[in-house]
Amino acid sequence: MKRKESFINDKRRISYLGAVYNRIHRGKSVLIEGDYGAGKSRFLNLIAPKKLRGVRVESLFGVHETMASILRELNYETTSHYRRTPEYLKTICGLSDCFLVMDEANDLDPRVWPYFKRIMDAGVPVVMAGLPRVRTFLKSEHPDILSRLKTLVLYPIVVEDFSEQYKDIGCKRLPGAQLRYMVRNGNDMLALPGFGAAVWKTAPRDRFIGWNDRQRQNKLNLIVNNSRFPVLPWVSSKNLASRILGGIAKRLPADWHSKYNLQPLLLETFVESGKYKGTCYKAANWISVGRTKGRGKLGDHKAGIPKKDVLLYPLCGNFKQILLSK
Repeated sequence: MKRKESFINDKRRISYLGAVYNRIHRGKSVLIEGDYGAGKSRFLNLIAPKKLRGVRVESLFGVHETMASILRELNYETTSHYRRTPEYLKTICGLSDCFLVMDEANDLDPRVWPYFKRIMDAGVPVVMAGLPRVRTFLKSEHPDILSRLKTLVLYPIVVEDFSEQYKDIGCKRLPGAQLRYMVRNGNDMLALPGFGAAVWKTAPRDRFIGWNDRQRQNKLNLIVNNSRFPVLPWVSSKNLASRILGGIAKRLPADWHSKYNLQPLLLETFVESGKYKGTCYKAANWISVGRTKGRGKLGDHKAGIPKKDVLLYPLCGNFKQILLSK
């Protein structure tokens, strides 16, 4: 299935989208369940079968307003009056080539549920999304309605979901001390920067600081390594990466101190020479201090390790003085 625009291409959601299409084309209904932040509203927006028209239902309406609003969406002339409700319900139950879509089903007036049961029984598909308490309510008060629904549970997408799929853009799992950020614009995920422990030794950085082996051993834990910075493949925004770096540089010291009780003084990163230019780092005022010799993280020679440009970002003005102190 082709990934739709602005849709995070994880296997669970692709599978669910297919399951929804299968249900509604057979006149069956679906409950999309998830906590806040799981992306329920966004998932509903993706449901667009070619042969069926989606009709939005407002969950805050009462019985009469709900029935009238459904037909109003289909260009019927209606008035919200209790005497017209049976007529409207009969018309809705006779609809074809459409399905009903309702977000925030947890806000639905309890008196409306039996009407939706009649609609479902007539073969008009209903796709609704809500918090887990919707299923709890239906199980208690309307088990007959719950039995007519296929429940699909959405979970918030976390960094680990992308580790395997996007490992080619630096989205790898991190060992040891680490901080991982998830950068969003509303519901849209933009980047997954990760920070971890500094490399044991690298000549360009160590020359720039000017410390000896003992000083490095004592103060290395005050340097944090930006070990990955993948901007997700479908994101395109001028200067986005440098703005993210600038924002994280302001936030990370407090986050790192809160987690590890250490106040970082310097950020470092390594950009593979010839493959990347490190433009976003330079635009964010990171300092290029040299190039590695193709050694591993612990300083030993390993075959196939590319040379990398070393960039640093001071988090305070007197970082050298502190790193060189006893």
